[in-house]
Parts: sequence; structure tokens; C-alpha cells
Amino acid sequence: MTDAKKQTDKKDVSEENHPAKDNPAEHGEIPRTRDDSEDDKKDPFRDE
Repeated sequence: MTDAKKQTDKKDVSEENHPAKDNPAEHGEIPRTRDDSEDDKKDPFRDE
């Protein structure tokens, strides 16, 4: 087997086992909530 082939095989295996592809809840990650703020919709310099 050539060195180039060995490198591509290693890459494929590491991508399959990458934790970011799993369910986030299994890793204790908390999903971010949607930003409901109105900051980007209101003009702070207008009196409304």
C-alpha cells in the first residue's frame, strides 16, 4: 500500500468517529437557544 493510500484511509476513519457528527446530547452539549432579542430591529436613536 502506498503512503498516499494510508493517509486517505486514516482520514476516512477519523471522520467516521468524529464526535461532532454524533448526537450533541450524548456528549453533554447544550444546544443554543434562538436569539429573540429585538436589538437588531430597533433603532436606539429614534423615540418610538
